[in-house]
Amino acid sequence: MKNLLILLLTVSSVICYGQNFKPLADYKFKNNGDYKTHEPDVLRCCNYILLHADDKEDINLAIARQFVVTWMTGTEDYTFTIGGPISKIGTKNINLMSVYMAAAAKYVLENPDKKNDADAVALNTYKGLIAYVENDKNGVKKNAEYKKLKEAMDKGNLAEYIKN
Repeated sequence: MKNLLILLLTVSSVICYGQNFKPLADYKFKNNGDYKTHEPDVLRCCNYILLHADDKEDINLAIARQFVVTWMTGTEDYTFTIGGPISKIGTKNINLMSVYMAAAAKYVLENPDKKNDADAVALNTYKGLIAYVENDKNGVKKNAEYKKLKEAMDKGNLAEYIKN
């Protein structure tokens, strides 16, 4: 039993931290079938982005960001809207914009039945962004607009706040 636990912990840490996205760096989507086929790769990239602090030396992070954005802008199966508070929070912070995009893609890929529910997608995207920012290991500086967003969530008004 102890050996099984050690094996599971080892495998999970390799899956979470031993990613190599270099094969995705130059990938070119050719048709909508390619976008569908690579959804598991997009989800892996999203998870990587959401689990790692901004690090300009992390080539896998840069590749993951690029791959997610390329997928989001080309897939015909999902539609993404970038608006609301993120336009003020992420304008000077590319990391937060990529976290926002990863949270959106992750949510729709994990909840395909909600892909057409713009309110649910937006709400859960912002919840993912907030979770990332609130994790101290990510070292995100919290600007005034972010603080308003977090306050709205703490008061139970996040859905209303992001609509305005």
